[in-house]
Amino acid sequence: MNEGERYTLAGPDLSCTKNRAGVAVWMTKAETDKLASDLAAEKVAADARAAADAKAAADAEAAQQQAAQQAQQQAAQQAQEQAAQQVQQQSQQQSLAGSVTAGAFCRSSEAGAVGHTSTGLTVFCTKDAGGTRYRWRQ
Repeated sequence: MNEGERYTLAGPDLSCTKNRAGVAVWMTKAETDKLASDLAAEKVAADARAAADAKAAADAEAAQQQAAQQAQQQAAQQAQEQAAQQVQQQSQQQSLAGSVTAGAFCRSSEAGAVGHTSTGLTVFCTKDAGGTRYRWRQ
């Protein structure tokens, strides 16, 4: 059956429509409606896939940003802990081994150092206001 015979048999229900390949063909109204509903269903499915892909990409990016933020926080915490350890080590180095005598002279390089007397009294290497030399003071 050729296209002309088909048109004659189908009558006014026949229309010229492009098929999936984009080629113009004669189709009945039922075939045209089925093709239109199939194409609409494919478009809905493609849109749903695109939305799911976009959501997955957004979720992956959010997870990556969260991991980077956690890594930054962890690095900052480690840096803070290291700084605290350094301060503690410096203060331990500044405190003198053995005991010192309250009122005795100390070196200016020891300024701010902490010492202890033989009786357990804590003293600091400081300079009096107007004084010229550093001494161990309470």
